[in-house]
Amino acid sequence: MKFEKFKGPLILLVTAFFWGTTFVAQSLGSDYVGAFTYNAGRFLITGIILSLICLIRKPKKVETKASPKWIYIMSIFVGVALFLGATFQQLGIDLTKSPSKSGFISSLYIVFVPIIGLLFKKKTSPSIIIFLCIALIGSYLISINEDFNVEFGDILTLICAVMFALQIVLVDQVNPHIDSIKLSAIQFIVAGILSTIFMLFTEKVVFSDIYKAMPAILYAAVFSGCIAFTLQIVGQKYTEPTVASLIMSLESVFALIGGVIILHETLLPKMQIGCILIFSAVVLAQIDFKKLFKK
Repeated sequence: MKFEKFKGPLILLVTAFFWGTTFVAQSLGSDYVGAFTYNAGRFLITGIILSLICLIRKPKKVETKASPKWIYIMSIFVGVALFLGATFQQLGIDLTKSPSKSGFISSLYIVFVPIIGLLFKKKTSPSIIIFLCIALIGSYLISINEDFNVEFGDILTLICAVMFALQIVLVDQVNPHIDSIKLSAIQFIVAGILSTIFMLFTEKVVFSDIYKAMPAILYAAVFSGCIAFTLQIVGQKYTEPTVASLIMSLESVFALIGGVIILHETLLPKMQIGCILIFSAVVLAQIDFKKLFKK
């Protein structure tokens, strides 16, 4: 088998790792600052770093028939979807104070991606839908305790899942027409500006609190932002959006691992089963069963 087939999935696997471990950073950061302050810091830092990289590196020229106006408008929409997704996620974490629970609800974007994809005439094979369901069950076993109750924070996190699904589908639409790092820089600048505006009008800015939250902000900015979200865009160039969302659902597994190591959460047997289900679904999704049965 050619490595090219696994290039996208491997990149998205690294993306899932950094996204998953960022849930812990978000939970720690929410102890000191509000959602808009936290996101404004992480997004602006990421946007500035990626913009500097673009200036030094010079974006690759992409052959496309799409107009520059359409490309930039779509890139801005990607940033707006990122802003909405991250905002509702952080607000949800602020209220629930449970990274694992938020990790599960956020992972529901794997369900919404194929639904939103239909609006853009993106069809998904029945086998992938089955694997999505398996991954969803696994994520549930990892994140939800027996006393699971629906709270307002959970509803906000569910909205976040819809917004992240929209972001994935929009990235798939504009990705072939623009340099990956340039697209990532635009989305973070847009999300950072929007977060700053809402921060100034809705939250009290206390610099001592920002200083306390800075390690969590920097982790999210560098690892989740500069690395993971940029790798998402690169990885999606080689992977269809539904399969990409399935691979990135591994973030719930990494969120669990981060919670166990850093927050000393307990790893129950059902959580281990959940990890196995998600990993199995991701691996099986990479197999072309039509070719396999033909052989």
